[in-house]
Amino acid sequence: MHTYVMASCAVLLLLGAGCANTDTPTNVDNPIPSVKEAESNTDTAQAEASETSNTPLSSDIRLTATQTTNTSVTFEWELPEDTTYEGFIIVRSLEPNPEHSGKNYWFRQHPSRRSVTWTPLPKGEWNFRICGLKHDECSVYSNNVTAIVE
Repeated sequence: MHTYVMASCAVLLLLGAGCANTDTPTNVDNPIPSVKEAESNTDTAQAEASETSNTPLSSDIRLTATQTTNTSVTFEWELPEDTTYEGFIIVRSLEPNPEHSGKNYWFRQHPSRRSVTWTPLPKGEWNFRICGLKHDECSVYSNNVTAIVE
């Protein structure tokens, strides 16, 4: 079993698992996605999140997004030094404040990571959040950020 897990991890690393670690645009003829924070008022965001979810919004996890290429967005997240999670999941949806349902698009990250580039992203206005994992479930969500990929 251990060999199978290690082989699977090696394959994911070789394939890049849908991520890229480059800040250089691959096609400068296409527009770079614009990124904006969808909600900066934490009280409003918490009220909206609690209306649609039982999972709390955390002001401890702060997600930011930076445009990189026409189909890529680099995400960075910050949390207090004394806060630990078993890992992170970045979720993507057309609707604001996405949650990890297993049916939407998501990108799992190691607990030591604090940044990643998600590529390729399809055209559209996408909303992203990251959740901190406890007992392999999303325990809290970050703020919502929106990226417009044209």
